[in-house]
Amino acid sequence: MSVLSWMPWYVFPMMVIGIAVPLVMVFRLMRGSMERSRILSSGIPAQATISRIWETGVQVNNQPQVGFALQVWPPNGAPYMTEVKMVVSALVIPRIQPGAVVAVKIDPADPRKVAIDLGMS
Repeated sequence: MSVLSWMPWYVFPMMVIGIAVPLVMVFRLMRGSMERSRILSSGIPAQATISRIWETGVQVNNQPQVGFALQVWPPNGAPYMTEVKMVVSALVIPRIQPGAVVAVKIDPADPRKVAIDLGMS
C-alpha cells in the first residue's frame, strides 16, 4: 500500500477540522457580542455585585475573555445570581474585582441574561 493511497483520508479530515473549529469559535464570539449589544441598547438598567471572576482561556486581540458570577439587584425585584462572560480590556480589570458594584442591563425577555455596562462601548 503506497503512502498516496491513504493520505487523502488523513489530510481531508484534518483540513476540515482546521477550518471548522476556528469558524465555530468566531461565530460563538460574534453571537455573544451581538447579544450583549442588544441587551445594552434595550435592557433594563440595574446594578450588580461581582461575586467571582475567572479566566475562560479565550483571548481576542490579546484581551482576555472573563467569566463573572453576579448578584443582580433589579429595580423592582429580589436579587438573584447569574453568570456572564465577556471580553475585557486589561485596563479595566482593577475595576471588576470581586466585591465591586457595576452597572448592568437586564434582558427584558430573560432576566438571567445580563450585560455588564462598563461605559466604554
